[in-house]
Amino acid sequence: MYNDAQATLHNNIIWNNGTNDVYTSNNGITTASCNLIGTSNTNLIGNNNIIGEDPLFVDNGIYSLQENSPAIDKGNNIYLTAEIDLADKPRINNGIVDLGAYEYQQDIQTFVVETQCIASLRVVGYYDILGQKLSHKPQSGLYIIIYNNGQTEKIIKN
Repeated sequence: MYNDAQATLHNNIIWNNGTNDVYTSNNGITTASCNLIGTSNTNLIGNNNIIGEDPLFVDNGIYSLQENSPAIDKGNNIYLTAEIDLADKPRINNGIVDLGAYEYQQDIQTFVVETQCIASLRVVGYYDILGQKLSHKPQSGLYIIIYNNGQTEKIIKN
């Protein structure tokens, strides 16, 4: 993030964007509370910021949080602007909003799987994380595939 004037940041993850994740010229001041910020050259005014820690995203380009992320339950609900996250899941899980755009869903283990074709294996259905059968294969998001042998896979796609 680059800014010549004053900026205000709340409940964000700003990480791994270059030399300084939050950068201001002319000794700018940034009001920042409840953020995970990799690096900064600016004066941060605020509290409850996490500086220099890895947010532990699920994978490169998949910005959901792993279960041991320092960003889980570190936000401030007063700054909440939406009831759902970017994956259309509830924005608060466990009482306190997480930092970043995705709420960690603690009751769901998420991981990335690349499906390989196996001649005898056939897809029986696609399901959302609540177990509701979907009418078609999703193009993106978190979903579950069930095969004819009972095997299941949890998939995250952008």
